Amino acid sequence: MTRRIVLSPNITRRQFEDYAFDAGWRLHQVVDADQERPYEEIWAVDDGQSAVHYIEDELLGLLYVIVMGENARELDTGLRRGLDTVRPEVALGWLEDATWAGARVQAVAYLAAAAEQPAPDLIHAFDRLMRDPDADVRRAALFAATYPRWPELLTLIRSVAKHDTDSEVRAVADQVAQVLARDLGDADRVDGRDNAV
Repeated sequence: MTRRIVLSPNITRRQFEDYAFDAGWRLHQVVDADQERPYEEIWAVDDGQSAVHYIEDELLGLLYVIVMGENARELDTGLRRGLDTVRPEVALGWLEDATWAGARVQAVAYLAAAAEQPAPDLIHAFDRLMRDPDADVRRAALFAATYPRWPELLTLIRSVAKHDTDSEVRAVADQVAQVLARDLGDADRVDGRDNAV
């Protein structure tokens, strides 16, 4: 079992490390950031039966933790109790309150990272962001849609690729659609034969 926990913007690396040391975890490996990968700390838990990966995602501009192994559920619960985290409903609230484009870009990043299962309100939020008046917000929504990797988002992305008024946004949407379709194993849609839009 694997779970992703998105840390609140007010949480720092040091706060996470303090939590990890207090929990008795052992720092197994540090992966320095480079052009190919983000900064990451890998923590061994329960004598290696579980692992916690702390990741500083510079592309989305946020921190998240991936827990895996036999005790993933308990680790998830403990992290959410011990640290301030962001759930999809919180990111949706930020989106509703966002009055400027930069705030909507940040909200969609947190929404994409925190969302685990497709739900109508989350799909609607992505749809709205992909039709935002600001091209930067639309591009951010397209990129963010690659995180949850839901088939339900592919139709929205293909629609942007065909109908957006900005040629750069259309090009980004086309690239994202091809990547997502390939990842989902949807060969028909990789070639642009999605007749649903």
